[in-house]
Amino acid sequence: MAIFSRKNRQPDPVLSAIDDLMAFSAQALEVNREESRVAAERLALLEELVARYGAALEEEKRVTKETAERLSVIEQRLVSMGNELSHQLHEMGNEIDRIAAGGGDPLDAELVESLKASQVRLAQEQVRYEIAFRQDLAALADQLSR
Repeated sequence: MAIFSRKNRQPDPVLSAIDDLMAFSAQALEVNREESRVAAERLALLEELVARYGAALEEEKRVTKETAERLSVIEQRLVSMGNELSHQLHEMGNEIDRIAAGGGDPLDAELVESLKASQVRLAQEQVRYEIAFRQDLAALADQLSR
């Protein structure tokens, strides 16, 4: 029964090297799995940030567009009001000229001069307000563009 006899044998060096290699591979696989898990978590966080900032950017775009539209409406109103006021001042000037041409009464001449002075003051005030308003609009548009 020598077939089943046990002899104290030394482990085969090739098998030992394979065992070591398998242990090393298992550790490397575990490290790779951990790195992959961490990378997946980081990717999920980055995707969440991109979604959050993307939504915030879209909201800012919407608000900026609405503000620009409001500014456009305000500017159109201002132009319309300025044109109407200019038209009224022109009509007032025509009436003053008609009154001035109508008679030689000194009281009328005094009244005409007073009306002309008032007309000039109103026109100058209109121009000042329009310039100031346009400067404010330009400053606001500049802020929005930044």
